[in-house]
Amino acid sequence: MHENLKQQLSEVCRHDVLSWDNTCADCGEEMSTERLEEEARRSQEMERSDKSKYPTQEQHAKHIHALGVRVDWLVAFTYEHDCWNWPTRVVERDIVKPLTRESRCRYAEKSEFQDFVGPARVFLSHTWEGLWGTLVMAAVSGAREDRHVWIDIFAVRQWKFNAMVSVVCTHSVLIILLTYAQ
Repeated sequence: MHENLKQQLSEVCRHDVLSWDNTCADCGEEMSTERLEEEARRSQEMERSDKSKYPTQEQHAKHIHALGVRVDWLVAFTYEHDCWNWPTRVVERDIVKPLTRESRCRYAEKSEFQDFVGPARVFLSHTWEGLWGTLVMAAVSGAREDRHVWIDIFAVRQWKFNAMVSVVCTHSVLIILLTYAQ
């Protein structure tokens, strides 16, 4: 990023969204040690909370599997945010992370979405640079409106210090999805 633009962005940026490389996702500024320690503390809280709610890996995987979103909700979400032509990374950065910043919850765990969340029948994979609308169209292709699809940005916490947990969960969920979706 051009240094002058980077400086200007940094002066007005709130550094709300932390990238995976310890920088602000918006302006690229490196985060302070204090901020990184706070993120690590919050991550440990979430891990303790998950372990108390889901003591075994199978219980945790079943919970994550149950965080599929209905395709009719997914289409409504995409229209509401007008994000059809956004890269998936921007949907995650500009919609998912801001709405989960305080609680650090998984997006699909938010109470206002519970009527649209359930066990997934389909696992969807995406690239960060791929268009969100392409993923949505793949989800709805040939589907009934009540089909539940598993998309990681809704089912897995999108916070840096949950990276290893996310990888483990994603692999467990894939196995569980294949087991439960038969």
